[in-house]
Amino acid sequence: MKQKVFRETLPCLLTDGEKIEKGRELSGLIATIGDLQVQKKAHADRLKKEIEGHEVEVEDISKIIRDGFEFRMVECIEERDYEKMMIHVIRTDCGSIVRSRAMTIDERQESMFEEQAEEADVMDVSADGAGFRLLKAMNEGE
Repeated sequence: MKQKVFRETLPCLLTDGEKIEKGRELSGLIATIGDLQVQKKAHADRLKKEIEGHEVEVEDISKIIRDGFEFRMVECIEERDYEKMMIHVIRTDCGSIVRSRAMTIDERQESMFEEQAEEADVMDVSADGAGFRLLKAMNEGE
């Protein structure tokens, strides 16, 4: 009779020691799975927040494209029109008027003093800490 030796996977009864060892192995795997699930949740939460942040950016940029404009800091000047008693805010980048409003009573009074000073050609002089005003027009006339 001719024999051939080979290996095959067959059922084998476990000893008590093998059962205890397999129990430890199972417990370790269960703990590892639990740790990985916690990590997965943490990563999923982080990624979810990151995705939500990008979605907000997409919404913002989409609105800008749809509207055709966005708000930016732009240098402006305030121009006083004493003839019309108006104050205009003007963009320096394109020269357009942003808004206009009527001058307040205080602002109108400021304009009266400025106009009087310009018309009289006032010169300020200070001597020994006492300030006084001289009119050039008066000095030139003498």
